[in-house]
Amino acid sequence: MTDNDYSHVIFFTIAGSSGKFSTGPQAGIPEFISAAVPGAEVLPPLPGMTEGKRLVGGNGVTERVLLHAHEALLNTCQQNPDKKIIVVTSSFGGRVASHLMAGKAERKPKENVKRYFTPADFSAFSCDNFGGAISFGYPLSLDKGQSREKILLNLENVRFFFVAGSKDPMIRGLQEVAASMESNSNNCIVYHEVPGGGHNPLKVTKSKKRKAEEVDDEAEAEAEAILPAQIRAFVDGFSAS
Repeated sequence: MTDNDYSHVIFFTIAGSSGKFSTGPQAGIPEFISAAVPGAEVLPPLPGMTEGKRLVGGNGVTERVLLHAHEALLNTCQQNPDKKIIVVTSSFGGRVASHLMAGKAERKPKENVKRYFTPADFSAFSCDNFGGAISFGYPLSLDKGQSREKILLNLENVRFFFVAGSKDPMIRGLQEVAASMESNSNNCIVYHEVPGGGHNPLKVTKSKKRKAEEVDDEAEAEAEAILPAQIRAFVDGFSAS
């Protein structure tokens, strides 16, 4: 990949709704990041709020989830002041990252449930060595034409790298949203679409016709090298203050 040493980089990972990267649609993402950015430390996925449990996405990005993620990310940044901290996510984890940057939960708890914090206690995540997020398979579009674009369009002063699979129905409209985010000069936004990729963009499905065709190995290798190079450029583009 490259001879550069990225030992000054830590990737803080938030998995999809299953809470783990080892199986399911998010499999292979930590390994891909490790290969793309050699020498960087890739942390285990953010655990759940109860010891021994995974952070799962069944209830969405609630206030409790947001506070838990905020505290964990802040601790990582403060304990490693000389390193760049970048969040890497899959699916639901991307939603957590966007809500962290906005400082807003997806929903409020029911009235009979104790609030974990009030809006006054919480703000958009900020730390001098926080370098933004890389999101694999951001779940923007829902059934019946619903979309989660509002939280993204309201983000300011953020760095966000979207990695999308062309065959993922949940990315409908994501490229346009990314372009709108980029129009804010204070944002650094990258959008990369993997041809044939699914909800996990790294899992590429080739058509029978494509399989039967003669493949230009050199051209395919060059295409596959683009994403790792873009990720390194995204990491290099951030200078911790």
